[in-house]
Amino acid sequence: MATKRQKKKAYNTTKKIAKKYPIIFIVILIIIIALGVTAFILYNNGYFDKWFNKNTNNSNNEVPIEVNGDVQIYSIEMHDEYGDSLFIKYGDYDILIDAGDRGDGEFVRDFVDSHISSDKNLDILVVTHCHSDHMGGLTKMSNSDSDPKALDNVKTISNIIDFGHMRSNYTMYKTYNTLRQSFIDKGTHYYSAYEAVKHTGGLSNIINLGELSVEILDTFNYADKNTDLVGDIDFNAYSVATLITYKNTKLFCAGDLENVGEKTLVEHANETSLKNVKKEDTVIYKACHHGTDVGTANNKSTGYKSTNGGNRMALLQLLNPDYCFVSAAINESDHPFPRAIATMLYFTNNLYFNGTMGTICFDLDGTNVGVQGLGATTNYKLDGFTIDYEAEKNLKYIDTVWYNNHVFKGAKAWYTGDIENPTDKELTEWYLEKLKNDYPK
Repeated sequence: MATKRQKKKAYNTTKKIAKKYPIIFIVILIIIIALGVTAFILYNNGYFDKWFNKNTNNSNNEVPIEVNGDVQIYSIEMHDEYGDSLFIKYGDYDILIDAGDRGDGEFVRDFVDSHISSDKNLDILVVTHCHSDHMGGLTKMSNSDSDPKALDNVKTISNIIDFGHMRSNYTMYKTYNTLRQSFIDKGTHYYSAYEAVKHTGGLSNIINLGELSVEILDTFNYADKNTDLVGDIDFNAYSVATLITYKNTKLFCAGDLENVGEKTLVEHANETSLKNVKKEDTVIYKACHHGTDVGTANNKSTGYKSTNGGNRMALLQLLNPDYCFVSAAINESDHPFPRAIATMLYFTNNLYFNGTMGTICFDLDGTNVGVQGLGATTNYKLDGFTIDYEAEKNLKYIDTVWYNNHVFKGAKAWYTGDIENPTDKELTEWYLEKLKNDYPK
């Protein structure tokens, strides 16, 4: 700290300069004031956050600020019971992953119409698996189905990647196959996840769009195009897993992957790009199968052997996510499941649910992530409570009315606590404590 003599000397020197060179002094003073004002404005608008504060793993419950980056990931609000649809926008590049159930086709269509580039071309369409809540919004349930569909106004598609296998006894598969062929006839490049990861015919499992890459991860459980899957089997386990990378930010999404499909992905992780995910990366994790139960897959003794469940600890340990989200409509069943929620909360409280937020936008600049909810519309209801949609749209899941007050209706034979009718919050917190004991940090 300067002494009084030093301060006085500096003042006198400045005074002499001002008298001798008044114009120069005034110009310098104006520049200093202008720089100060500019720095103040930039600071208040968060411009320096990228250097001083990475928005991951926030210790409080504030929603991260919007960063106005180059990439937006939209988890589109679902109106049917489950449903899943992601739209990714990167400049003029447009990607759609699934399109919800048949009742969601109109809403996904309207969203795509308002965000797709003017050429009405999708660069990539990924159809993760052959279930109606993921492909119903794309195509028909029957030949008489005339409901609006997600691709009604899409003119062309550059690449379609899907589950690959046949399901010949399913009408929706037949109508999807017809739709897919109609785009192939227009020049669409089509291949299955199996062909991509096995590099059949020189194919690559990575599509680069500028600085953004879409990679099909090998789950070591995909079926080839000659396989006809019929009957009551686990179609979820054949879901296409993707790792989308933009600079230092990665998005993992894998449809309804669970059970044996998730198990084999974890077991073979060192043979995939999952081995390259670094601690300094910003990772966004879309919960598998709408936040389905992990079953016994987190049990220490059987954690790497159990085939049942999704969103297991072993998968999240590979990703170490900074942000997690669940795509599903509000309903009375087991999505999202408290044990899955607890497993995600073990890593971060940046956990979001589009059942309460409506469509969620993750805004990326390559390092920082902003999160914004567009607001739930008709589905967010809970008996005995008035929902303030505007207030809830930017709340993390653990702060919502639903999480704190909904009495879980799903099977909970695994719960051995002493609360007779536990809420989602009480079940989650009980299981989270067990996780912390079994997997100490």
